[in-house]
Amino acid sequence: MKCVLIVSSGEKSEGASELHRMGYELELYPSTADLSPLRDAREEESASYLGRSPASAERSHVRSLRASFIRLLEDRNYAGSDLIIFGESDAVPMVASSRLETALRKEMKEHPETDIFRLFHHAVWSPQGAPGESDEILFEDFKTGKTDANTSYVWGTHALVIPAARRPRVARVFADYRLPTDIALEAANSHGDLKIRVARHNLFYQHERTKQRPDCKIAVCLSSYKRLTDLQRQIWCMMDQSYPNLHVFAAVKGIPEGTYRRTVLPLFEHFIHEGRLTMRLFPNKNQLSNFLDTIRDLNVSDYDLFAKIDDDDLYGRDYFKSVNKFHLHLPPEFSSFYCGPGEYLSVLGGYPFSANGFIGSFAPT
Repeated sequence: MKCVLIVSSGEKSEGASELHRMGYELELYPSTADLSPLRDAREEESASYLGRSPASAERSHVRSLRASFIRLLEDRNYAGSDLIIFGESDAVPMVASSRLETALRKEMKEHPETDIFRLFHHAVWSPQGAPGESDEILFEDFKTGKTDANTSYVWGTHALVIPAARRPRVARVFADYRLPTDIALEAANSHGDLKIRVARHNLFYQHERTKQRPDCKIAVCLSSYKRLTDLQRQIWCMMDQSYPNLHVFAAVKGIPEGTYRRTVLPLFEHFIHEGRLTMRLFPNKNQLSNFLDTIRDLNVSDYDLFAKIDDDDLYGRDYFKSVNKFHLHLPPEFSSFYCGPGEYLSVLGGYPFSANGFIGSFAPT
């Protein structure tokens, strides 16, 4: 069987070796930036199904994937065969091509009304949950009729078989529903626009993508009001971070200018001259404005991430190494926040100590 996978810039076929080993013919299909096929004609149904504005779930890579699937399904090079697996670069097989082809021919004969045969069932990111050699490969009607966080199904479009006669109908769903590809298919199935059958076992799984992007250039934004000891400790902490591709922007507040120039600047002039620190004095305002003062009127167009830190929070030496690693797995336009247990510096009886707290606030993000 042929497996045609959409790949974006920097991606690779995660399951290439397994596909070849199990007898699949692999073809990579480049994603497109041409969004002209997208009509968004069923925006009202999309909003109703999603429970909120479709724009809230839409990013540039989402629209690109929709358009790429449309172009792929309309490509005349694949019109001659019903047995083509369409998917994404993270698809990895768990059954041999010959075995799957036999099962699909049987399914198509018994259920000619089916628009899509989904080759995956529940969420796994490693080769587990595959049918045994003695197990029959079985499909069932796709039962999800609404968005449900507790469904046993995994979302995704990493491995789909769409008979040739059904591809225009599926392409229309991608064009008209203003939803991510997997949710669009579920909505269309719920509204009766498509008939989908899903494998009872995982025949393919989603491998974690190893798409390589350059490390993030991080602007570390620190505002400190009347806490010179905390300010000094935090700047030294940031200068000792194991992640090198960062620059600290500090807004100092609540002290006279003379004190700032005589006692604060001399401590950090070498970091400033090295190009690792920008530090300026500002009057105190509100929390948001204090944060913005850190980079106010500066050209920060080269930075990928803007990380707010507090002067009294405690950050491990690998903090920004982990931040960078996390964001390399997100689309470039995504942001994140941390809401969980963290450490901060407190004082009891005049002695500083590390306190633990679960703070869902602006501070530790």
